[in-house]
Amino acid sequence: MKNLTYLGRYIYYKLFINLSRGNSKIWTLSLLLIVFILTLTSCQFITEESISIQEENKCIDECSELGANGCRDGQALLCGFNYDMDECLEWGETPCVGGCSERGICRDVCIDECEGGKEPKCNNGVAYVCGDYNNDPCFEIKEEPYCQDPPIRCTLQYCPHGNLSVDKPAKVLIVQLKPKDYSMDWWRCCNDDGCFGVGTEGQQYPGAICDYTNPIKEFNNPNPTDEYPSFYSLSDFFTKEGKRYDKDFIVDFETVEPIIVNRLAYGYKVTSEILPTFRKALLSSGVEVSNYDAIIYVYFEDFSGTFPFHSHAYRTEAFVTFSYSIEGVQTILHELLHLYGATDLHDGFGCKIPQSLPNPEQIPLYPQEKACLMCSQIMIDENSSTSPNLLSETIICEDQAQKIELLD
Repeated sequence: MKNLTYLGRYIYYKLFINLSRGNSKIWTLSLLLIVFILTLTSCQFITEESISIQEENKCIDECSELGANGCRDGQALLCGFNYDMDECLEWGETPCVGGCSERGICRDVCIDECEGGKEPKCNNGVAYVCGDYNNDPCFEIKEEPYCQDPPIRCTLQYCPHGNLSVDKPAKVLIVQLKPKDYSMDWWRCCNDDGCFGVGTEGQQYPGAICDYTNPIKEFNNPNPTDEYPSFYSLSDFFTKEGKRYDKDFIVDFETVEPIIVNRLAYGYKVTSEILPTFRKALLSSGVEVSNYDAIIYVYFEDFSGTFPFHSHAYRTEAFVTFSYSIEGVQTILHELLHLYGATDLHDGFGCKIPQSLPNPEQIPLYPQEKACLMCSQIMIDENSSTSPNLLSETIICEDQAQKIELLD
C-alpha cells in the first residue's frame, strides 16, 4: 500500500512539472497512470476488507464425515451442510420418541439389535454379524456358524482362524504330499544344539553325530519316542495338554498314503496359489472330505533348495512345509492350534514376553525349561532362546489355553 502511495506522489510531481512546461504528451500518460493506480488501490482495499470479513465469519466443522450418523440427548444426528447457512459441516437434529441408537436411528422407528457396526462378534459361542436383513434403517443379528471373512467359528469375543472347539472331539485328516523327484533319504545330525536334517553327512554341523534316515518313514513310524515323534504322537500331545488343564482335549488323526504332486517352485506362495494343487491331490485319493473337521496338508521338503510357502492356517485347513524333526512335528501342532483360535506368540523380533514363558512365576525367571507351542522356543533369557530337543518340552501355555477355552 505504501509503495502505491509513493508512486502516486512521484507521478503527481512529474505531472506538475511537465504541465508547467506545457508538455501535453507527458500530461496524458501521467493521467492514465494515476487512474490505473487509483484502481489498484481501491481493489486492494476491497480485497483486504473481504478477507477480514471472511476471517470474522469463518466456521468450524462440527462433524468430520458427510452423511455420518449419531445420537445426542435423545435426538438423531445427521452430518451435513447448510443447516445454519454456512459452508461447514454440522449436525442436523431430529427429535426421537424414546431416544435413539448410536447410529442415529430413532427407536420409535425400529430398534437396533446390535450396536458398534458390522464387525463379527460372538454370542454364546456362535458368531453373528450385524446388518440390515429386513429393509429397514436398523441392524439385526444374523447368526452364522462361521464368521464371514474368513468363515470361522468364534470363541471368546473374537473370530480366530478355525472352527474347532476344545469341547467337541475333532477328527483331523493329515494329507501327506510327496513332490516328484523327492530325495527321500537324507542325513539327520545331532549335536549339543539338537538334531537337524542335512543333505550330506556333517554338511552344516561338523562334529555332530549323523545317521541316515527316511523322513516319510520316520513320520509314519508307529512306535515314536519323545526324541523322535511321528504322526502317532499328535493325538497324545493334545490328550496330555488337556489333562494339564483338567479337560478332555480329544483330537483323532487319520492319514493317507503319501500322494505324489508336482514340485512347487521356490517362492513363498500364498494360499490361493497352492490350494488348487493340494485339493486336486486330495480328491485323487478318494477320501471323503466331509468326514473330517479339519485338513492339514504336509508337504515334505527335501534339500533341493526349494521353499515354496510359509506354513500357515486358513479357514478349516492348514499347510505345512515339513522336514522331519522336532520342529517339523511342532509346526503341525502349531498350525492345528490356529484352527482352534490360538494366535502366534512370536513377531519379527522373537517370542513375545511374558506370554511365551511357560512358568512366568519362577525365580530366577530364566532360563525356562519348556517352550510355548505358539512360539516353540525355550527362552534362555529375554533376548535369546533355543529349540526343544524333546516333544515333551513343548506345551500349550496359559495365554493361548484361555484363547481356545482350554482354560476357563
